[in-house]
This record gives sequence, structure tokens and C-alpha cells, in this order.
Amino acid sequence: MKKAFFFLVLIILASACKNDKNAYTIKGKMDGLANTRVYLKKEINERFSVADSAITDKKGNFLFKGTVEYPEFAMLVFNDTLMVRLFLEPGSIKIDASASQIKNARIDGSPVTMELKAYQDTLTLLFGKTEDSLYAIYRNARENNDKKLLNEVISSLDELDRKVNAFKRDYVRRHAASAIAPYIVWRELSYEMEPEEMESFIAMFDPRSNQSVYVTNLRNRIETLHKVAIGQPAPDFSLKTPDGRLVSLSSQLGHYLLIDFWASWCGPCRRENPNVVKAYHAFHKKGFDILGVSLDRDSARWVKAIEEDKLEWTQVSDLKYWDCEPARLYGVRSIPANFLLNPEGIIIAKNLTGEALYQKLKELLK
Repeated sequence: MKKAFFFLVLIILASACKNDKNAYTIKGKMDGLANTRVYLKKEINERFSVADSAITDKKGNFLFKGTVEYPEFAMLVFNDTLMVRLFLEPGSIKIDASASQIKNARIDGSPVTMELKAYQDTLTLLFGKTEDSLYAIYRNARENNDKKLLNEVISSLDELDRKVNAFKRDYVRRHAASAIAPYIVWRELSYEMEPEEMESFIAMFDPRSNQSVYVTNLRNRIETLHKVAIGQPAPDFSLKTPDGRLVSLSSQLGHYLLIDFWASWCGPCRRENPNVVKAYHAFHKKGFDILGVSLDRDSARWVKAIEEDKLEWTQVSDLKYWDCEPARLYGVRSIPANFLLNPEGIIIAKNLTGEALYQKLKELLK
């Protein structure tokens, strides 16, 4: 009995030591926001959610305490609009900020936060001016309905995006042991990565990062993408049309079918829709159909976009934005995205855009 009690004490002490080792404290002051609720948000189930909250005192002071196994990105949110971004890591973190100059918030005691800031500053230095210039041209082209210039600037933006992501990949390779490396791959690159590339990056990371939410998310994504790889049967789902009719994927099979993920608020999706319409008109009578899955939140805007873009095929949505169940099921983290199925419901191609969709259907439906 005494031995059992002794070992129980050892277990409790070991647990307390581990918690102390992983403990963090955030002592903050937000000038100009007295008696205000502040929320600590971090990634939970692949979404930023409230993990804790506190209330500032009459001088704007606030305090958070917790534990973290591995440095983790978080946001402190004041009044739903003011945000301070930081990495949670063991130790004492101090924040000094003003509601009127939130961008100048000072954060001490978090080296990982400083590393993230240096990385983001480098991105801004290398690509910021070019991006700002291209978006200014883009806005001007849209206002003047200059389609030629619009297409040119979109191509330039796509090329810039490729350069930026190439830089990010190189940065991660050169700083693979850093705590921000898994964060960058998960948050900024994984949406365009195949499972093999994600696995190769995970193998580079500090082994302790296996405890991080980011490596966990990457492994979950790898598992999801394997389930919707070319050659796999498309997972079934059911959603409602704008008029409330429940439609299942399985009920649409029997011919070549494109599952098209899009949204009314998605500019690239709206620009891609004419290509999808062209393919539909050319091959529908030959045995091709489309099931549109919208990541919209507003039903009226969804219906308006369907009408404006002349999308004649079946459209469904749960109006849950990025929490759209089929999007999660198919690992969709950027749109437009699509999956081409054969009549038996097997995935035979993915993400066919521009002329690629037309040419693939031309090959299949001679």
C-alpha cells in the first residue's frame, strides 16, 4: 500500500514538473481598453477558435496562463477587430499595446514570435511593392472593364504567387528545425501540396514538432488526400439545392461528372466559370454533367452568382463557408477546385482549369 502511494506521488510530481516546463504566462496591457473582454484564439480542429478569455482591468491590464507542448500561433482579439498575433511558448510573455496603434504592439519573451515577424518582414521587403503595384493595376482594370489588361495582371499575380511560394519552400528547407517551419507549411503551403511533398517536409522538421497541431493537421490532410486520390471512389455526400431539395453525389453518377467547388465571393472561381460553362455546353449531351458545391454563407448571393454566371447544372451548398462538409471530406483548402469522376464514381482527374477541362472531356467523349 505504501509503495503504491509512493509511486502515485511520483506520477503526480512528474506531471507537475512537465506542466511547469510547458507553462506560459501572458501579461499584457492594452491602453485605451478598460474592462474589455479579450479572447485568446488558436487553431482547434483546423479552425481558429476561442481557447480562453480574460477581462482587462481599469488600466487595460490582462493575464493569461496555460501550457503548450510545442510553440503554437495564437491571436489575442479585442472588440472583435483589434488583434495581436503571437506564438505561445513556455515562459513569460509580455505585451504592451495601444488600441489606437495596435500594429506597434510590443511583444517580449517570445523568440518564436520575433522569428515569425522577421520572416514576414522579409516577404514584404522582397515582394510587397510588386504585389501592391499589381493589385493597383488589377483594381484599375476592373473599374475600366479592361479585359485584356485584367488577364495580363492576373497572369502576373499568378507568377508572383509561384515565386512567393518558392521562397517559402526554400525558407522552410533552410530553417527546418525552427518552430515556425511546420506553421508555414500547414498555413501557407499545404493547400497546394501533394501528400509526398508534405511527408518530405515533415521528415525535415525538429522531431519535437510531432507534438504540434501543425504536424497533426498535415498528417490528417495527407490521410484525407489519399482517400480522394486519382483511382479512388469518390466519397458520397448529400447537400441541398437553393430550393431545398436534398441531392446526393451517388444519385448523380452514371456519366462523367465534375464535382466543382466554388463560391460567389471567390474571384478566381468566377473567372473560371466561363471555362466550365463552355465545357458543359460542349459535352453535356455526350454524357457529361456537373455538380456544383458552393462554399457560400449567404444564400441570396449564391443564387445571384448562379444566375449571373449562367450555371445551368445542379448546385448544392450547406452555406457553412470553409466548414462545408464535402470540402472537408475532399480536403479542399483553396478554390476553385474540382474532381472529375467516371460513370462508376471513380476519381480520374483533379483540378482541371482553363482549357484542360475541355481537352480532357474531348479525349474521353470522342
